[in-house]
This record gives sequence, structure tokens and C-alpha cells, in this order.
Amino acid sequence: MEAILDEQTVKIALKAPAMEGKANAELIAFLSGNLGIAKSKIEIIRGAATRLKHVRIEGNDQKTASELFRI
Repeated sequence: MEAILDEQTVKIALKAPAMEGKANAELIAFLSGNLGIAKSKIEIIRGAATRLKHVRIEGNDQKTASELFRI
């Protein structure tokens, strides 16, 4: 489902269509569930309407970063 592209990039394939924010919501739910972080602490800061997204995870630390690359 996912592939690490480099130390700062993770590719995640979503099933939700990219319409009406469904893919964005699925991405946030996926990250929240896999990282054990509240959805409110995850924000798409760039690319909400594009395939390439930049995500901010509030309070992220080395442990969270390590978990992200284990997804």
C-alpha cells in the first residue's frame, strides 16, 4: 500500500476518490490510526486539491517519525 521514497517522503495509495475532500479525510484517518495521533493534530498544509500533499503532524517527534516510516 505504501512505499518510502526517501527519508522525508512516504507514498500512500488511497482508495477514496479525490473529490469533496474524501481522499484528504482518508489520509488523515489513515495517519491518525497508524500513528496513534488525534486527527485534530494532523493537517494538510499544502496540496489539499492535488495528488502531492504536505502534512504537518503537531507535536511530532523522533518516535512519531520512526513510526511513520514503519507504516
